Order: sequence, then structure tokens, then C-alpha cells
Amino acid sequence: PGEPPRLLPAVHVLWQPLMAALQGPRAPVAERAAGAVAEVTIAGGASFMASRWRSQAWPALASLLAGRPIPPPRPGVGPDERTEAPAAAARARLAALRSLTATAECTSSRGVLQVVAAEVADAVVEGALAADGHPPAVHAAARQTLAALAAVDVDAVWLALTSIMPQPRPAAPAPAGCRDLTEVLPRKARTQPLTAAGAARFEATLSCIADVTPEWHGRAVLATSVNNTAA
Repeated sequence: PGEPPRLLPAVHVLWQPLMAALQGPRAPVAERAAGAVAEVTIAGGASFMASRWRSQAWPALASLLAGRPIPPPRPGVGPDERTEAPAAAARARLAALRSLTATAECTSSRGVLQVVAAEVADAVVEGALAADGHPPAVHAAARQTLAALAAVDVDAVWLALTSIMPQPRPAAPAPAGCRDLTEVLPRKARTQPLTAAGAARFEATLSCIADVTPEWHGRAVLATSVNNTAA
């Protein structure tokens, strides 16, 4: 459950300044704001925070994952502090991942992710896990985020990973009379093919989430096969 009502007005007052910090051009400020977003979301609870988190916090966190500044840097902000500078972008991306992980791991706050779980999974995969150029700490944090997100929507995480793998491994044997899920899975076109190192990271992440819900993969195979038959 969320915090008692007396805390909620304080959360309301803090939110807009926090969003301004998260969306600003200074990476050190955005890093700290990303951590604070998770803390405030956990304190406020999913039911109170869901709308504002999805409409305001998530787009800003997604921007940090993608390495884009919001808004464009203002005069007077040094190039090394801007959220699109390589080292600063890596730190900001890491902060965004940790914020998402903390939000997904806490039962009182993970509900804010339910509607956008697929979008979040795709952003983490494309913005942090797939690219070889990120530091190892970013790759490790991305795996942790996806593992935590699997507690919210494991199907979304599995689909985000396997839809861009060159040879996705089956989630489970297909039921009798049904096609395997990997045969009917929509494929995502990528300008840069997934490298061997990237595929290894994907496999390691899949291993982390495979046993979250024992029945999920069988249901996914059946549902997708039935939908394709109907189509």
C-alpha cells in the first residue's frame, strides 16, 4: 500500500521541481533526480503515482536511456556535463536503469509500469543492452532492470529480447498442433545487426527471467499460435 494521505501532498509539491531536474541538461543533476524519482514513486505508491509517472517521469527516463538531452543544453552548461556527452550519457543511462529497477522491485510502486512494460522493456533492450559500446556497468544494470521488470510483465521482457535475436531459442515446446512461438514472432528491423557479444548478453538475460513464472511461456506459445491460426 502507499503511504498515509498526509505524505501525498508533499509528493505533489516535490514532483514538478523533480521533473525539471530530471529533464534538465546537466547530467549530474539528472542522475540524482532519476534516483529521487524512484524514491518518490515508492513513497507515493502506484495508485497515486501511476498517471504522472507514465506521462512525465517515463518519457524523461526513456530520453536518458536513449542518450538524448531534454531540453537542448542551455548556454553555460559545460560539454562534459551535458547529458549527451559520452561519459555523462553513460552515467545518466545508468541512473535511469537503477531508477527503473528500484521501481519495479518494490511491490508498492511496480504497478506504475504495468501499462508501459513493453515500451520500457524495448527501451532498455535497445538503449542499454544491445549496444556493444556501453560500459559493462550499463549492460549489467540493464540485465537487472529487465529481471526486475519481468516481475511486472515477463512476456514483454521475453518478447523484447527475442524479437531482435538472430536465432531466438524457443520459450517452451509448442503444444501439439501449434507452431512454435519463434516461428511466428514479429521481427524487428535493426540498422546494426546484433553482435555475438550482444547475443550472449541477451541469452544471459533470458536465463535470469526464464523461471519467473513457470507457466507463462506455454501460454505465450498457445496464445500466439491461436492468434495466427485465426488470422
